[in-house]
Amino acid sequence: MAISYGNPESREFHFYREFLSFDLKTYSLSETDSTEDKEDKTHYVYACVKNEDADDVCAKYYDYAIEKLQAEATQERLYAQEHGLGDSDEGEERKKPEKRKYRSKSE
Repeated sequence: MAISYGNPESREFHFYREFLSFDLKTYSLSETDSTEDKEDKTHYVYACVKNEDADDVCAKYYDYAIEKLQAEATQERLYAQEHGLGDSDEGEERKKPEKRKYRSKSE
């Protein structure tokens, strides 16, 4: 489960990446009935249920997923540097996460 101010258009894609296998339900919680303030004060709840094939999907796409996420992080850092947004990790080298062994349910 994730709770965010981020609307579904800017958040749901994270749960639909090719290396994940979830059923996703999105709920919105608003403190106000005012249409004007509603978007600013709405929280979104992203509830995920792991599918049966999730371990197999993760194992199959793990290396690809790490490469893709690292490339996205590099692009974000470059964008931040080019636009003077700063980066607290500037100059630090990021370590590649240790590869986990995922077992399929058939093992």
